[in-house]
Amino acid sequence: QPTNAETKPIKLQEIISEREIEAVQVEEIVEMILETRNAQQMQAITVNKSSDQNGKLSAVLFSLCGGPEKGLAVFIPEEDQENIGALHIFDEYGMKRKIRSKVKIIDLDKYEEKDVYDPYKREQTSSFKGVRAPDKA
Repeated sequence: QPTNAETKPIKLQEIISEREIEAVQVEEIVEMILETRNAQQMQAITVNKSSDQNGKLSAVLFSLCGGPEKGLAVFIPEEDQENIGALHIFDEYGMKRKIRSKVKIIDLDKYEEKDVYDPYKREQTSSFKGVRAPDKA
């Protein structure tokens, strides 16, 4: 068995760690979801952030308005970097269609814990509340 470092198989984790960080915006995530459905028209998307017990971002669910059955994406941050992680894109049948590793969602901080991105609103700001989930009584 050769032990030369040049002939050693490269592990998947090594390949991923060498990748460049891909900067995306929420609008591009909508486009990726729509590509899985061969849909052309931009749609509004809900942004649902979840945090762990320490208040650190643990996952973000993006789903087309009308329910996750229309298409969705899940962003899972890396352990040591909350704004860089993997983006998993699912179609309307719940089948995983794309995985993007080393993604940074550059406009994620603009969104509340539960918020909506609407491509037909001219100005998206942190004050945009969109369709909010009802408060639990």
